[in-house]
Amino acid sequence: MLSISLLFDTQQMPRCRARTKTNTLCQNRVAKAGQRCQLHRGQPEAGPRHPKAQRQKRSTTTSTRAMGRQHSTAPTRPTSAHSTREAAQARRRQKRIDEATELCREILTDGWQETVASRATNYVTKETWRALFGSRRTKHCKVLADLANSILSGKQKLHNLLGSLVKWIMSRLGAGKVEQKLVQELAARLPLPWDAKLVAVARGVQVTGILLCLADGRDLSRCQCFIELALTETKTRVKKMLSAAIEDWANLAAFPSSTAASM
Repeated sequence: MLSISLLFDTQQMPRCRARTKTNTLCQNRVAKAGQRCQLHRGQPEAGPRHPKAQRQKRSTTTSTRAMGRQHSTAPTRPTSAHSTREAAQARRRQKRIDEATELCREILTDGWQETVASRATNYVTKETWRALFGSRRTKHCKVLADLANSILSGKQKLHNLLGSLVKWIMSRLGAGKVEQKLVQELAARLPLPWDAKLVAVARGVQVTGILLCLADGRDLSRCQCFIELALTETKTRVKKMLSAAIEDWANLAAFPSSTAASM
């Protein structure tokens, strides 16, 4: 009976009954009628409703919608002339690569790979050749492409300093031992004057990079050595150079860097 009486007394305790922000009456218990709880001290009992609560909500919703409309209808910035030129240049570059790829596919068969690789043995040791094709072919191709490009560029200024030029280029590009050995062996064994030797070395390096990519099953359009050729030479000249590698790598000296091809 005591517990029932206590429960009854608790239920009959007076409530705060101040108006809350949600327009309900506070049900917190107080000691006696007319008092307010700690949250609502000083407020009247059942005070007036808060009409602004709904209005604020509607106003916020309206503002959010308006901002959304402003955002969606805001004009986009016009594409800059610089971005347009870059995009056009990229399309021209890719077109050159694709056209050269299509033209050269017909000669870059398995037979071409075998024949050209056998010609390389006249100027490159078997140890160096095996090391090149042993691992990290993708990395080799990129380094070889940079080496060939730098040799061809430096030839115009330092054609009579082959040893120093090649050594400096390789140190700057971070070429590994196997790439260095390839260049050094080609430079030492190609029976050509220094001027022609530089060209043959650079082109031989590019042919090696192409062989590496083909052996790895990579498409020509993703081979960095082939890309360099496609972007700096006409597609017909690229095909002739790759055909010349079948006979003798010394023939590659007939293909110095062309100034006629444009980007």
